[in-house]
Amino acid sequence: MEHYVTAARVLCAGAQADAASLTQANELLVTASASPEAFAIGSSLACNEEDTAAFVGAGILVGLCHGRREAVEAAGAVAVQQVIEKLEGTLRSSQSRPEMIRQRVCRAAAALCAVLGADDCHWLMDTVVGMASQGLLVLAVELCTAAGEEALLRGRAHDAEVTGALQERLEDALQVASQALHQHPVVALGCLCHWTHAGLTLTELYLTHRPLLDGALAGLAAPATLQAAASALEAMVAATEPLPGRTEAVAHVIAALAPLHSKYPQEHGLALVAGALVAAEPVQVARGGADTEALLAGLLQTIGGDAAAATTAAAVAWVPQFARVPRERCTPTFQLPLWETLWGVLLRRVASGAALAAEEGGWAGETAGERALRDGPLADALASCLDAFGAEVAPLRVAALAPVLSESACSSHGCQLADAALFAATLAASKSASGSPLAGAAVSVLAAAMAVPAERMCGLVAEAAVSLLGAAAAAGHLGDDLRIAECGMRFALGVLRLRGESGTDAAAAALKALCATPSGRRASAVLAADLLPLIPQTLAEANASFDETASRAAASAVATVVVATRELPAAESGATLTQLRGHLHDALCGNGMTVQPAVMASFAEWAAGAAGHPQAVLLLQPALEMVSRPALLEAIPDEAIVSLWQSMVLSEPQEYAVPLVPPVIENLAVLFYKRRSALALELLGRLMARHGGRAETAPEVAAALVAALRSIAAAASAAVQASNTPIEPELFTVVAKGLTAHRCEPLVGSLIAELAPLLGAALQQLHESVEACDLVAAMLEMGASSAATVEVQGSCRNFAGPALLAALRAAAWPTSHLGGAARAVHAAVEVLGPPEAKAAALGVVGGKVDLACAELIGRVVGARMPLARVEAFLADLGKMLRGEAHASVLEVYSHGS
Repeated sequence: MEHYVTAARVLCAGAQADAASLTQANELLVTASASPEAFAIGSSLACNEEDTAAFVGAGILVGLCHGRREAVEAAGAVAVQQVIEKLEGTLRSSQSRPEMIRQRVCRAAAALCAVLGADDCHWLMDTVVGMASQGLLVLAVELCTAAGEEALLRGRAHDAEVTGALQERLEDALQVASQALHQHPVVALGCLCHWTHAGLTLTELYLTHRPLLDGALAGLAAPATLQAAASALEAMVAATEPLPGRTEAVAHVIAALAPLHSKYPQEHGLALVAGALVAAEPVQVARGGADTEALLAGLLQTIGGDAAAATTAAAVAWVPQFARVPRERCTPTFQLPLWETLWGVLLRRVASGAALAAEEGGWAGETAGERALRDGPLADALASCLDAFGAEVAPLRVAALAPVLSESACSSHGCQLADAALFAATLAASKSASGSPLAGAAVSVLAAAMAVPAERMCGLVAEAAVSLLGAAAAAGHLGDDLRIAECGMRFALGVLRLRGESGTDAAAAALKALCATPSGRRASAVLAADLLPLIPQTLAEANASFDETASRAAASAVATVVVATRELPAAESGATLTQLRGHLHDALCGNGMTVQPAVMASFAEWAAGAAGHPQAVLLLQPALEMVSRPALLEAIPDEAIVSLWQSMVLSEPQEYAVPLVPPVIENLAVLFYKRRSALALELLGRLMARHGGRAETAPEVAAALVAALRSIAAAASAAVQASNTPIEPELFTVVAKGLTAHRCEPLVGSLIAELAPLLGAALQQLHESVEACDLVAAMLEMGASSAATVEVQGSCRNFAGPALLAALRAAAWPTSHLGGAARAVHAAVEVLGPPEAKAAALGVVGGKVDLACAELIGRVVGARMPLARVEAFLADLGKMLRGEAHASVLEVYSHGS
């Protein structure tokens, strides 16, 4: 045990110990915690006189109670009770230990009692009461706190039993906390905080233990007790209960809290309690009074100040609930004037968050919390303000934001106000119906913003403005006004040129939303000439400097131009497409340039839309020409290439994609045998299933699919002959799909000889690969088809004998895929017929087949062959099966018949 004590010393020394010793000690104790002797080790350390050993040992016991309860129960109740008693004795005899050590040992004792059950929890509380009566108040409260924490907050299988026991002792806990309140307020309030989970209500505390409630309220004024007092009070005021006296209790808390919160509005604990109280009792607060007015004034002061993000979030938590209180139930002070004030305060708080972001160059680092605050609690509060204003006032307040844009959008000092105004207008746009006055007010703010060139705006303001543009377009607020759609597209184009990280994404989303509207599509045709020059510039930047932002900007511009070509006159559309094709060709294939993965990924985003274009082949041909440059393929991940091609050839309507399918199929085969790309095989399999063996499939597509099968067969055969490594399951799957889809194609017959090495590999992997079973079955089913040629039937019959033998062996394998093996047996029996089936079956190694395999054969043969053809097969099969297995075959077959 001494080496565990030494390890505990090293672990508690932390940074003062050398790294090697620290690692070794940590590994030793972690191993001990996971071992069968963990309870004995933890108990011995926890009862040790040395502080470091006791701290680590108590931690081990608590961890076992939480995560490995069975390790504690295995020690037996008597042994666990003895450990608890030892821990109690250790606590009594070493009260001078540091507080952290005592509290950890208390938690270990409480956790063990919670594992044992309700009786031991009662014993623990009796111990607490006894310690308090003996003057050991601090120790009693610490043990009582641990009981509340471990028995009330931890999920266990006997929660109801243990929680019920603790609830019965709530009065004892309150008495102990009350005794310690004046001399030891920190530990007393911490205890109260944990025992609120035993069902303690604010009303009960007010009516029966008011000194304790007053002590908690007084604790809000002292830094040492503020956190514990705030946690306890916040939990109680947030839990509404219908007990008589609740109104008086709330008023009592407000009277004590309001002056304190007004004095310290930036204090998180005070804001937490105040916000929770107003959210829980909005109707009572809405009735007014000097104290409630002071409380709300303090909350407004917190929101409008420079409090931390978490404090501000706590201070606005009441707004949505308060907004639901009917206007007639509020005093005049809490009607429109309150919401007018709150609206302005919230906008200033949004602006201050934008100011922090501007200083940091974006919403990164420590300002990420501000962004979360703005997009969460502040957004909810502003939306609640709009609801509270009503249908008449809300549009006026939003429209009043428009002048801020013209005055502040370009000012280095005032741009944060413009950002806040746009943020509020975006909220208004998202929550208003198209054509409503509120939507019109949001559009008026947008128009004021777009009147300022994006290039002159602060980056945050430009992002906010283009976000509002996208929201308004997506909600249909722009109507069919070509003028505003064109203005919006020009503005988004300006933001694209700025190429800020988030601004680019917002501008791309706005362009996409605009292009989904009739007026936006017409506007794209007007701006196509302006968009075209942006494409080669951004593509070149993306390829030269790994600039993903430039790549996304280029993809957005290309997608918009593609939309525009549908609106332009035929001659102009053709000229635009020719220019666009030239830009894409230069970026993807020209000048020896290396294409970055981000460029490919971005092109995949718009390729689906372009593939449905009447001139899709012209647009997308550059992406196919890349394959002729092996150096480019080496630099681009499979995901980017296959994603692009998939967008091209799986688009709807299918007829537009047909000219693209043959070169894509060819290139997928190349990608496979050059890289062994599973993604390429997967897409090829989908194309096989979609186009193979169909009367409507174009001849060039069918020929390309068969050629791809031949290429893959050659690559697979070479791999089989070069090494004994297993074949990729995806390869079996794609060839199986190809054979199934083309079973009627004469061209496939010539492939069978080339597939021989791959089929041989599939037979070897039948017992472990359902994909191999699929390939073997697909080959045999092709021979059984009435449309199969004589050549195909003969080849399949020659293959069926070894295939049936391999399938029977696979079915007898303990870990085999019985479903796949059954399908292969089905197909082999169909191809062979009775004589050949008998001969192959009798060739099973050793002349024995186990019971499971016999049942499989009975099900397969019985389901697929008529009785006259199967009798001889079963008779000869009986010679090689044990009597029990043969009887099972006959029984299964008779039931199947």
